[in-house]
Amino acid sequence: MIDDSPLLSPDTLLPSQFADLHRSASGKDAPIKSLLLAILEISLRDATGQHSTKGRGRRRKYKSTASQRERAAMKQSGRASALRRDARAWIFGDGDGPFSFRSCCETLEIDGEKLRERIRGRTAEKRAAVRISRSFCRALAVNNLDSSGMN
Repeated sequence: MIDDSPLLSPDTLLPSQFADLHRSASGKDAPIKSLLLAILEISLRDATGQHSTKGRGRRRKYKSTASQRERAAMKQSGRASALRRDARAWIFGDGDGPFSFRSCCETLEIDGEKLRERIRGRTAEKRAAVRISRSFCRALAVNNLDSSGMN
């Protein structure tokens, strides 16, 4: 079963921890922490393929041919793959610059290793779900072929 909880949500949060988070967010370092949190959130969304539905209004009605829509979908898929690859390289990399994964997590007081483990787990779950759905589709196809051959 795929975990639908946000990646940044802690397992438990004590009232004192909640107050500490909000106290530090209103201090002098609030803009920097907001920036680092945004960088981390975008990278996690890119790495896991979970993008916000916020800001997506009505679907556009394209007046184009099927081949044009197919090319656009392939282009979007390639872009998503490149974003996923770059985000995972940043998250699992060993950089130590001011905007590295490790620095972002340290500044935001987030356990980076635990976050990496959760991303690895989500990726493994997604792969397993894809394998299951593919084998299910194959089984359906085989059943359809068997039943159509008997008619």
